[in-house]
Amino acid sequence: MTTAELTKDEKTAVKIKKKEGKDFIGEYPAEGLLGMGGFLFYSLGCVFVYDDVTQPTLRLSSDGFGDDFDADTSEMFGTFTDVPKNLEGECWFDLETIDFEEGVIQLTIMKEKHGIPVGVFTGDSEGLGEAILRNKKGKLEIPATKEHNNDIIFEGKDGIESIEFAYGNQYSITDGQPWGGVETTSSNNGSKLTIDVGAGRKNNKEPAEWYNDTVNGDTTKMFHSRGGKNVPKKLHFAFNGILSINGDSFNVSMGQGEDGWYHNWHIASPEMVSTESRKTGTFEGGKYRIWSTDSYHFKISKEW
Repeated sequence: MTTAELTKDEKTAVKIKKKEGKDFIGEYPAEGLLGMGGFLFYSLGCVFVYDDVTQPTLRLSSDGFGDDFDADTSEMFGTFTDVPKNLEGECWFDLETIDFEEGVIQLTIMKEKHGIPVGVFTGDSEGLGEAILRNKKGKLEIPATKEHNNDIIFEGKDGIESIEFAYGNQYSITDGQPWGGVETTSSNNGSKLTIDVGAGRKNNKEPAEWYNDTVNGDTTKMFHSRGGKNVPKKLHFAFNGILSINGDSFNVSMGQGEDGWYHNWHIASPEMVSTESRKTGTFEGGKYRIWSTDSYHFKISKEW
């Protein structure tokens, strides 16, 4: 495939797919980047995620046209030279393979064309092939804080007739993020429960510490969904309440974190025992078993 063979619609499609960011959104248009896999054009998007200005992480996603091209995501690490508010706006960037054998790429961000770098990131090239992209125009911006609908679902299986949750009015959330409260919806004649938490999403250690402290950091009293951690170091938010199963009530805390593009959930309770893998838990001496099927969906069954 050559540049001339791309249709107008294809050229239009080869643009950045802007992803929701945390503290920065990096926006970079596609430019005829020739790679070893035979592709010629692709789109790039990245999200900056960091705890402070000196330790950001960049997630670079790619998609494109051409032979043997697979969409992929790379994770890159580096530093900014200034605080976010001073770096917003138009920027220029280089994206280059600096070690083809090891598959290492480097993204350099400048506020002016051919200017002094304000951010340098390196990481694995994954599916990007050999990157040679220099002095291209991009954009850095800080997105507005946003409240999201964060759902966690409990679905009853064998022997489960009712699942309920009463919010305990205690929570922890990253400073500056909105908190809209907790709402519940029952379905399937009461055997399915959806908890909707209106809250912002920004990982921080304070919500994780609050969550861990509810069971004194005891990993046998915690479990998590896909991509979670046995003892989370950072969470978006956490809250407590009473989970009732077939009328039996248990004190629980729940927290949401993230892993890559997934928003996973963690559940802790002094009245629960988790398995060694920390992905299954039991209540009431093994009477009820609870396990995750994806990042936000849990199932509950009655064992005896």
